[in-house]
Amino acid sequence: MAKSPEARYTSEFKNDDLYELLNCKNHPEYFISKYVKVTNCDTGLTNIRMNKATLRMLARIHKNKKVLINKTRQTGCSIINCAYILWYSIFNSNRVSVILAPNLSISESLLDIIREMNNQLPELFKQTLVVNNVREIRFYNGSIIKATSIHNSLNQLRGYSINHLYIDEITFIDSEKLKILFSSILPVIFSINNSKLILSSGNYNHNFSKEIVEKLISPGFVVCKIPWHFIPGLTTIWKLETIINIGWDAWNSEFEV
Repeated sequence: MAKSPEARYTSEFKNDDLYELLNCKNHPEYFISKYVKVTNCDTGLTNIRMNKATLRMLARIHKNKKVLINKTRQTGCSIINCAYILWYSIFNSNRVSVILAPNLSISESLLDIIREMNNQLPELFKQTLVVNNVREIRFYNGSIIKATSIHNSLNQLRGYSINHLYIDEITFIDSEKLKILFSSILPVIFSINNSKLILSSGNYNHNFSKEIVEKLISPGFVVCKIPWHFIPGLTTIWKLETIINIGWDAWNSEFEV
């Protein structure tokens, strides 16, 4: 069971602990790579493996206000965004982060990943949860992480003060609902200093409205492209074998960006 914040912070820190706290607060990539763990199907509980894809995504997320991640499959995009939201919530008080997905089951599963990430942290960083349910966790420092879907968000988030909004897999969200969401929520988000809007998508050319993408990019979105060859272990031979197995159309829609 995690110690209460009072028990941790009224005791004397070692100098090494203070240095580590400051280092993690200032460098999310260091905190995530060293302390954040996820469950891997092959290896069980393990640290997040930082590679060219995850490092690029993390850098774009951290340094920019509006980011569109246009990615191939199996990049670890959702995991790295969950880890960043955890870091953001731990080292910033009274912030509101929202995970929005095509349906509630996806957003709730991402929130559950964040909850487990927090549970696996060392006591130095682990946050006491004062609210802990399937759609919301609230830390003792006042930071909140909510899970919602595009359907629920149109009513729940209108006028809501959000510091960090992550929309997962926008290619599977109805474009008309996205337009309503953007027109009602984005002005509120962008009125907040240091707010963030992070979107992830696959190949929107086959399954998504180019009109919406163009509107997203034009006001200053940073586009973060993650091609298939950024993924460790994927080679040209793997690409050719995959195309033989699934065909060019499936390859272009699933893996090309």
